[in-house]
Amino acid sequence: MIRSLGWGRRGPQGATGPKGDAGPTGAKGDAGSAGPSGSAGVAGLKGDTGATGASGPTGPKGDTGPAGPQGVAGAQGATGTQGATGATGASGAALIGSATVAETATLAILAGVRKVTVTVAGVVTGGNYLLFPTGATPAGYALADVVATAANTLQVTVTVPAIVVGGAYSIPCRVVRILT
Repeated sequence: MIRSLGWGRRGPQGATGPKGDAGPTGAKGDAGSAGPSGSAGVAGLKGDTGATGASGPTGPKGDTGPAGPQGVAGAQGATGTQGATGATGASGAALIGSATVAETATLAILAGVRKVTVTVAGVVTGGNYLLFPTGATPAGYALADVVATAANTLQVTVTVPAIVVGGAYSIPCRVVRILT
């Protein structure tokens, strides 16, 4: 190698020579300082469900809870057997006696409804009474309501046809008091 002493110009660089053999491995260097932490990775896939574990021991009995709400009504039960027949009660009516509903016309009487007063022993004012004819009622005649207007006195409503002067009718009846 020639060293330039500054007298002239440097010549052109020569061609690169062949690669030499590798030298021996050098000693390991000191560890470098730790780098910054990386960002968190994406979540992994959910794993399979594990097997059911063994049952734990039974715990102590808890306190009794409050009563629950009342349930809905059940279906109606079957009909029970018929009970025994009761004793015979008092009669609802009593025969008081008999009476005759009658009228004789001194003047001609037009057909229609009229009130006839009848006397019957045992009648009480305000009581409830019925009259029942003991025979056939004459054609065109009808008995209606009966009112106890005074002691021993009934007022009977009668429907009658026209009655001529001197004409008459007579209806014999049983008198029954309705007991209340």
